[in-house]
Amino acid sequence: MLTKLNRILGRQDGEHRQTKGRQKEDGFQSPCHTSRNGPGESAEHQRLEEDLQSLMKQKELLTRQKDLAAKLQHHFTVSQMRFENLQQEVEQTTAQDENLL
Repeated sequence: MLTKLNRILGRQDGEHRQTKGRQKEDGFQSPCHTSRNGPGESAEHQRLEEDLQSLMKQKELLTRQKDLAAKLQHHFTVSQMRFENLQQEVEQTTAQDENLL
């Protein structure tokens, strides 16, 4: 699960390990780097899971918006081409009418 989170956050596999190693050297460990049996582990894990779910929902919404934007762009382009064709027809018809007069 952390691999997925690291991927979402744009981290490489080595970055997480390097950070963890530096924190041990400095004598500092954040709650998410405490031992697996620590009291804050499950709460931190739960928070990370919730953050991951939230990010995945945001990604899904953005993907849907992107798809919708592409469809709307296509419909706009088609409508614009139809308008231009109709405008040309009107101009041709007007020119033919003027020639008849």
